[in-house]
Amino acid sequence: MGRFVVAPPKTPVTVIEILRKGFLDTFENPEFKAESERALRFQLVSFVGDDAEKVNAAIFRAATGPVRDALKKMTQE
Repeated sequence: MGRFVVAPPKTPVTVIEILRKGFLDTFENPEFKAESERALRFQLVSFVGDDAEKVNAAIFRAATGPVRDALKKMTQE
C-alpha cells in the first residue's frame, strides 16, 4: 500500500524543504513509529526527498496507457 504526498509544480524550494523535514522528523519519531505499528500492525516504510523522487520516477516509467496519461496530467496542473 502506498501513499504519496506531492506538491504542485513551481512550489518554492523552501516549502519543499520544510515538508521533507517534517515528514522525516515524523517518521523518525520513536513514539510515532510505535503507535503507527501498534495501530496498523505493520511497520511503515517512508521515502522522502531524493529517495521518493527515485520511487516516483520508477512508477512513471512502469505506468502505461490511461494510468500514465493521468500521471502526466497531474504533474502538469
